[in-house]
Amino acid sequence: MKQNSRAAPKLPDSIEKKSWNEAAKDRYIGSCRITDEVIARGPEETLRFDQVSFENVTFQEISWPDSEWLDVQFIGCDLSNADLREAVFRRAEFRECKLIGTEFTESSMKDVLFEKCIMNYSMFSLSSIEKADFLHSSLRDAEFYEVKLKQSGFIHCELSGMNLGETELDGVDLSTSTYESIQVTADKLKGCIVTPEQAIGFARQLGLIIKENDE
Repeated sequence: MKQNSRAAPKLPDSIEKKSWNEAAKDRYIGSCRITDEVIARGPEETLRFDQVSFENVTFQEISWPDSEWLDVQFIGCDLSNADLREAVFRRAEFRECKLIGTEFTESSMKDVLFEKCIMNYSMFSLSSIEKADFLHSSLRDAEFYEVKLKQSGFIHCELSGMNLGETELDGVDLSTSTYESIQVTADKLKGCIVTPEQAIGFARQLGLIIKENDE
């Protein structure tokens, strides 16, 4: 599959390393690299991140709804069960991260990469997602109900149990991904890119009886 023309995070060549306590003195965290830390859950806050790199950071059930993330990357981080409802992500990358049960409901994402991530039970319902690549990741039982997906695809992902109900799938590529079953809405399937085997599976799921003609 040809990947989308997704923009990468704009990070400076030389970026200052800081501790979380140094970086988070106010609600704006910018131009820094935070590594090998545990960021514990505190009071619910709305924060703004700009040009920040997180490496091997564990976020312990943080609650940052309405937060804004511009030009950020997460490498080897654990954001499981983080509350990021209604957050805004622009030019963000998640590489080899744990996002189990992470709450992205009603978020807005553009130019986002999820690569080699464990995203089982993650929640994206009612989000707007544009130019996002999900690569070599596990999204078992993930919630993508009524998501606006544009120029996005799931490449070599595990999607078993995923809920794509009421999500328009026009132009969304599922052809390289695997799943036992996923939930879709019949009139939202037009334009979805699938293999012949996947197409037969969808037909059966929608109640069609597949009959092979005897020669």
